Amino acid sequence: MDWIPDVAHPVAWGEEHLTTADGAPRTLSVYYPSPRFIPPRPMLRSCIGRWPVVLFLHGQPPEGLSPQASANYHRAWFRVPVGLARSGYVVVVPRHDALLPGADNSPALVTLAMRDIEWVRTEWHEAKWVAQNLRSTAVAGHSFGALLAARVAAAHPEITAFVSLGGGFLQLNDPGPLLRSIAVPSFFMFSADGGERFEPFLQFERIDNNPAASNNLWPTLTQSKYAVTYDGAHFDYLDPEMSGTAPHGGCSLIGGVAADLTALFIASTVQSLTAVPVDLKKPTPPLTDAQQALAIQHLTSVDRIGNVPPCRVDVKWRVGGEEGMRTLGS
Repeated sequence: MDWIPDVAHPVAWGEEHLTTADGAPRTLSVYYPSPRFIPPRPMLRSCIGRWPVVLFLHGQPPEGLSPQASANYHRAWFRVPVGLARSGYVVVVPRHDALLPGADNSPALVTLAMRDIEWVRTEWHEAKWVAQNLRSTAVAGHSFGALLAARVAAAHPEITAFVSLGGGFLQLNDPGPLLRSIAVPSFFMFSADGGERFEPFLQFERIDNNPAASNNLWPTLTQSKYAVTYDGAHFDYLDPEMSGTAPHGGCSLIGGVAADLTALFIASTVQSLTAVPVDLKKPTPPLTDAQQALAIQHLTSVDRIGNVPPCRVDVKWRVGGEEGMRTLGS
């Protein structure tokens, strides 16, 4: 290959699903850049740089999953890791208990999460191609996993970016102090309105424009930040067949849009040769024929959402003193 991959110049991806028998600290999946789609898909090894790391932490599995699907719930979260791996990141997705990370139990949970990051950098068989600096690291998660990712970001301020998908911060006893202790750029995506049947989840997720003024935490945060909202349900990030009996909203593209915007946000903060604009619009530089072949089906949900009613996603930001908002879809 004659280019360095980034969010605007993607490649293919490979993945490994490992257990302690393979030397991993716990059952986990690793997604990484690869030069081809056809198996075997090896790690793309670059002599110019090393791949930054993203840790993704899932939440509690929804009700109605089979025992096997519940045991492998971490593998249901492939969209975000694939989009990031194609953009030049190594993504670690551990299977974990996804406990509510309160002030008392979070130090031990943060230690386990950091062990996953350390392992992929030092003991994984492709570790020599992984960036060693925590400043080349982002943490992300869904639901309780997003809360734990917030604890990790707060405990390790050298980490460069934080992503929350449906984080129910209002279930914690210290949501305001926790979020205000995160200094790095932060991306929050959550359901703003999905009707009465989704309300039990919404009351915990909705940290902006909440009917209870004391729960409007997003305006109080001083770091660079994004609030991305949609009308729908807590598990809309997953395909219905992967989310058990959990209710779904009317837009089938939420998972894809979340993956696309996560990749764009992390690329705007963590090592990307192509600059990503503050509004997180997808860069569209000219591509060679070889680059076009590997860019197929990359970041397509943000393009498609305008053609799939009733899909709508609102993006709001305050970055470096600049504020703005835009809408994707109708």
